Amino acid sequence: MRKKDQPDIPAIKKTVDKTPHTPLSYHQLGVKYYKQNLFAKAKEAWEKAISLDPEYMDARAGLGLSYMHTKQFQVAKNILEQGLKHHPDHIPSLINLALAWHEEDHFGKTSELYEKILKLDNKNQNALYGYGKLLYQTGNYLESINYLKILITENPAFFQAIYLLGCAYQDSHTNQEAIDCFKTILGMNPDYVLAYYNLGKIYQAKGQLSVAEDFYKKAIKIKPNFSEVYASLGGLYLDMADTKNAHTMFMKALKQSNNDLKILSVFLYFLNFRPQYENNKTFNYHKEWGNNISSKISMFSNNFHDYTPYRQINIGYVSPDFREHSVIYFIYPVLLNHDSERFKIFIYSNVQKKDNQTNKIKSLCHIFRDIRGMSGKTAAKQIQNDKIDILVDLAGHTHNHRLDIFAFKPAPIQVTYLGYPNTTGLKQIDYRFTDHIADPIEKQTDYTENIYRLAPPFVCYNPPENIPDISSLPYSYNHYITFGSFNYLGKINHQVIQAWAAIMKKVPDSRLFLKSRPLHDPFPKKRIFQLFQKEGIDETRIQLKGHVGSYFEHLSQYNMIDIALDPFPYNGTTTTCEALLMGVPVLTIEGSNHAGRVGKSLLYSIGLKDWVAQNETDLLLKAYALAGSEKMLIDIRSQLRNILLNADLCNQKVQTNKIEDAFIWLWQKRCKTHIKN
Repeated sequence: MRKKDQPDIPAIKKTVDKTPHTPLSYHQLGVKYYKQNLFAKAKEAWEKAISLDPEYMDARAGLGLSYMHTKQFQVAKNILEQGLKHHPDHIPSLINLALAWHEEDHFGKTSELYEKILKLDNKNQNALYGYGKLLYQTGNYLESINYLKILITENPAFFQAIYLLGCAYQDSHTNQEAIDCFKTILGMNPDYVLAYYNLGKIYQAKGQLSVAEDFYKKAIKIKPNFSEVYASLGGLYLDMADTKNAHTMFMKALKQSNNDLKILSVFLYFLNFRPQYENNKTFNYHKEWGNNISSKISMFSNNFHDYTPYRQINIGYVSPDFREHSVIYFIYPVLLNHDSERFKIFIYSNVQKKDNQTNKIKSLCHIFRDIRGMSGKTAAKQIQNDKIDILVDLAGHTHNHRLDIFAFKPAPIQVTYLGYPNTTGLKQIDYRFTDHIADPIEKQTDYTENIYRLAPPFVCYNPPENIPDISSLPYSYNHYITFGSFNYLGKINHQVIQAWAAIMKKVPDSRLFLKSRPLHDPFPKKRIFQLFQKEGIDETRIQLKGHVGSYFEHLSQYNMIDIALDPFPYNGTTTTCEALLMGVPVLTIEGSNHAGRVGKSLLYSIGLKDWVAQNETDLLLKAYALAGSEKMLIDIRSQLRNILLNADLCNQKVQTNKIEDAFIWLWQKRCKTHIKN
C-alpha cells in the first residue's frame, strides 16, 4: 500500500469496531495517534494491542516510545525489556531502548545497545545516527565521524546527519571539513540558520572575525530572535576590544532569551572586562544567576554523608580546562604534589577536546571521570555516589563551566578556586579560595561565598619544561623602549588605551607591541590603530601580532619587549607570569576588585612591590622611571627569571600544603558542625 493510500484514523477505527480482537488495527491506530502527537491516545491503542498479543513487538516498541515522550523513561525501559526477553533481536525495540538509556545519561548501556543493533544490521540508519550522536556528545569525535560518514554514504540526504557530522568536525578542530558540511547543508536549505551560526563560530575561533560577523548577521536576518547568535556577536565584539557593541549584543541576547541561564552566565563573564560597571551591579547580576538556577532544581541532602573527621578526605575537581589551557599552569602543580595518603583525588572532566595535558591529569588522580554530555543532575549523582567530601570548581562562569552540578550540592563542602575572578553567585558554593591582597578583608560583601584567604600568593605557577633563552635587552640594540602586552585583546579597553598612550607620549620614540589571537584579523588591527591614533599615537609606533605556531614561539616573543604593561580592570595572570619568566618587568595598577588586584598579588609574592601603581598617573611615572634606566632594565632582565623560580609563586609544595591545610580545616570544621547539630 502506498503511503497516500494508507488508512486514516476514522477508517482504522471502523476496522477496530468490526474486528475488536485484531492487534494489528490497534497498532496502526497507535501509529497514527503518535504521528499527530496524541500520545495519550497512542498509549491507549498500543496497550490494547499488547493486551491482545503480549508478544506484538512493534506495538511494544511504539508504547515504549510514547512513554519516553512524557519523560517516563523507566516505564518505557520496563515495557521494552519485557518484550526483548522473548524477542532479543527486535531492532525497533532495541533502538527505542537505546534512546531511553541515552536520555538518562547511561552512556555505557546505550553504547552496548547500538553496537548490538549494528551487529544485527550494520547499515541501520537509526542506529548509525543514534550512535554517532552519542559518540559526539561524549567527545569521541573521530568515532562519531566514522559512523556518520557510513550513514551519509547510505543516505546522502540525511540532513541531520550531515549537520551533526559538521559539528563533530568543528569540535575536533577539523575546520575545513566542518565548513564543507555546513555549506552542503546550505546548498540543500539556504535558510538553515544553525549552519550560518556554526560557520560564524568556526571563523571566530580561527581569528577571522570579519568573516564570522558576516555569518552571524546572516543568521540573524533569517531568525531575528536567535539569542545565541547575539551572545556570540557579543563575544566577537569583545574579541575586537569593542566593549560598547559587545554590551549591546549581550543585552539583546538576554532580552530575546528571557534571561536564559547560559546566556546570562556568558554575560557575567563579560562584565569582568567592563571598567564602567560598578562592583555592586556585577555582584547583583551574579546573585540573580545563582537564584535563578537554584529555583529550578532540588538540592541533594548530605545528612547521611560520612562525617568522620580524621580519615582520608575525598576531593573532587571539576573543570572544562584539563587540557592545554592557562588553568593547567596553576592546577597541575597542586595535583602533582597532593598527599595521596591524606587525600583521594577525583577529576570530573568536562573537556570538549582531550589532548596530552588531559592524559597528564589522568595520571595524577585516583579516579578520572569524563562528564562531558552528562546532565547536571546525573553528574551530581555520580559525585555524591563517589562520596566526595570537598568539591572544587575551577572555572566559575568561563566557557563550558559546570556550575549546574554545584547547584545540586552533591558534596558537603563546595569551593570555587582559580579559574574565574569573581563570585559564582551560587549560594551552594561555600568558600572561595583567594588571598588578602587580591581580596582584602573589607571585600567580603562582594561574594556569595565565604572567603578563605590562603597565604599569598593564592596561585602557584608551573612554567613549561621547554623555555626559550632570554635575549639581551631590546632597547640596547633598538635604542627605543618597547612596551608590550600579550593579554587577551578584550582586556584592552578605552581606559587602558588612554593610559598606555600617555606613557608612550611621555617616553619619546617608544613602541608598543600587542599580541593576541584576534589580531590575526585585519579589522581589529585597524580598530586598535584608530583608537591609538585618537590618543595621538601613530600606527608606526605600534606592532600587532596574532596567534603564533607554538607555545615556545609565543614565549620567544617576549624577547622583543623591554617592559610589560598589565591591563585593567582585568589583569593578566598567565601573561604576567610568562613575562616574568622571560625577564620582562611588569607594571600593574592596583584595582578595586579581584580581577584588578591579581597583578598586585603576583608581584608582591616575588618582592616587587614597586611595580604596582596606585592609578594611571602613578603608572605613567613608574613606566617613565623604569624606561629611563637602561642599566636597571639590563639587571632586571638578567635576574628576574631566577627571582620568579625561587619565589613562593613557583613553589609547588608550599602551595599544595596551603591548599591541603585549608581542606583539612574546612573538613574538620564541617564534621564538628554536623556532630553538634
